[in-house]
Amino acid sequence: MTNYIMTEGQSMGTCPELPGKHNCNTDADCEGGSFKRTGNGEMTGVCVNRTKTCEVLAWCPVEDDRDVPDPPLLLSAENYTLFIKNSVTFPAFRVSRSNLVEDVDSNYISSCLYHPLDAPLCPIFKLGDIIQLSGLNFQTVAKVGGAIGIVVDWTCNFDVHVKHCKPEYTFHYMEDKIQKRTLLKVFGIRFDIIVQSLARKFDIIPTFTAIGSGVGIFGVATVVCDLVLLYLLPKREFYKNMKFKYTDTQVQQDSESVGVDTNVYYTLEANAKQAQGKDRSTDADSEAGSTETDVSKK
Repeated sequence: MTNYIMTEGQSMGTCPELPGKHNCNTDADCEGGSFKRTGNGEMTGVCVNRTKTCEVLAWCPVEDDRDVPDPPLLLSAENYTLFIKNSVTFPAFRVSRSNLVEDVDSNYISSCLYHPLDAPLCPIFKLGDIIQLSGLNFQTVAKVGGAIGIVVDWTCNFDVHVKHCKPEYTFHYMEDKIQKRTLLKVFGIRFDIIVQSLARKFDIIPTFTAIGSGVGIFGVATVVCDLVLLYLLPKREFYKNMKFKYTDTQVQQDSESVGVDTNVYYTLEANAKQAQGKDRSTDADSEAGSTETDVSKK
């Protein structure tokens, strides 16, 4: 609590509304048994001439909160401290962590005070520092109250040691005020502690699954492209001639029967024909020599 308005001596009864709540000139302006959203109670159907407002059945005298004390009555709350204990669990990784991490022990807590640079892991916060880190002035917020969100962020990478999984604190402001029906109207600061966490860890199995799926997609893409180029495109004959090599059937069968490559088979066949030509020329020379010898002998 940082500020308040006190209305003393209230009791249930009838009394006039505050000026501006429901003004009237005659009783007809005050519908008995009805309520006004901004009013303090049920209207009785009577217009009070003294205030020119409708009479209501409520706690009387009605609360007048038009004049809020400034400066706030409890500015000393700026030096109050807040101790936060928080824990988070990551069931998928079987890890549980507390904001009282390895470096935060009883000796450290007894002397530390949170600071974003000097003591970012200290779980003890000064209220004035929280308001300042939210971008506001404590006296301004303390006058009419407000709500400060304290975010405890756990973003962890479990590929490294778990001790590196530590919380980070941030603060933000939400406008609001707290009313207490004891007719001690209180303006204060409400702290909402929001815990958020995120953890990641590398897994080899999904990685290989993704790689295998990608390789499979590339294989299917090759088959589909061949089908389109061979059977659907207007120039499919040109692509077919470039993709496939055609050879003479008889030569191919002869080469396959001897178990050699077609080019090697052509080379062997040419050498064989060349050798046959030489043999014939040699035989012709031999016959000519024999004839000449015979003639000479005769």
